Amino acid sequence: MVQFATGMMVRHSTLGIGRVVAMEKTAVHVFFPSGERHAAAKLRLGVAEPFLHPDPEAHDERLDALPRFVLDPGTGRYSPEQVRAATARKTKRK
Repeated sequence: MVQFATGMMVRHSTLGIGRVVAMEKTAVHVFFPSGERHAAAKLRLGVAEPFLHPDPEAHDERLDALPRFVLDPGTGRYSPEQVRAATARKTKRK
């Protein structure tokens, strides 16, 4: 079993290089800068482990200074704190 930790650089065989932003007992939340979404991908450990590996040598400037990611209880996904705050402001204005 591969051990993952928050802050760790990882490589997914199809999604590329990412950074672990949160851990759960059965899932790892990874932000992939090449993706179109602002939220981290929630990958189930049992399913993702064959495709996801720690890669301490990986480097991507977009992952160097990531903001803090926070859980959105409505979606169960982790998003950058300022993106979630901006979304909340838009929702309140309606």
